[in-house]
Amino acid sequence: LFLLRRLLDRLVLGLETAALAAADLRLRLDLADATAHARDFRLPEPTRDAAVLLRTLHTHLEGLRTAAPVVGIALRLEPV
Repeated sequence: LFLLRRLLDRLVLGLETAALAAADLRLRLDLADATAHARDFRLPEPTRDAAVLLRTLHTHLEGLRTAAPVVGIALRLEPV
């Protein structure tokens, strides 16, 4: 979650600079067995609040079990 928060802070700063907000969030976790877990989140309303975005990710990750360790993380925000 610490790494995700840092990534989100950086992405949100870019949104704020461009006067945009995020409507969608995409998470990709690269796993050690060369597979990946990807999930798209449609946000109820556009936001650039990193705490709201992190809460969305945290809720998803709480129950997630992967077959292999996570070796990479990618986040993408869809601006509107």
